[in-house]
Formats: sequence, structure tokens, C-alpha cells
Amino acid sequence: MRTALREAARQGRADAVIPFVADCGPSDRQALLRLVCHDYHTIRKREGHVRLAAYLLADGAEPELGLVFEVARGGQAELRGADKRRCWSMARP
Repeated sequence: MRTALREAARQGRADAVIPFVADCGPSDRQALLRLVCHDYHTIRKREGHVRLAAYLLADGAEPELGLVFEVARGGQAELRGADKRRCWSMARP
């Protein structure tokens, strides 16, 4: 996965990431979801993070228990509800 794509995911730039998701394999989608949800103290979560998380979940990325902890630790309530059809609290390790 390209460094620019990873950095765009970290920053929540959904418009820069979504067009490339179709070319990503399942492990890359999972890695992108981890980047979006990780509690970076230098990057504040914004609407792009929520949009990107919802898109990745709808496209097959799986919520992981560690991601639930990251979202909760960062107080990112908006990411907890990123995709109502998938329950973050029910994520399996």
C-alpha cells in the first residue's frame, strides 16, 4: 500500500482514499481501518474519519476488539457509530 494512501487515511481524507479502496485487498482494507481508528494524539478525528470508517466497514473490513479500544480511548464517539449495521461493541478479537 502506498505511503501517500496510508497518510491520507491517517488524516481522514476520505475523498483521497475511497477511490483507491476498490484496488485494495482485504488485508489492506483492514490496515486502512486501523489507521483511521488509531488514537493519534497529533491528529484530531473529523468527519472524514467517520466517513472513511463507515465506507471501509461497508466494504468488508472487520471491526476488531483493539479498534474498539482505540476509539474508546480517544473519546471518538462519532467513530463508535460509524456504521450502525455493524456493532463495534460486539467485535471479536
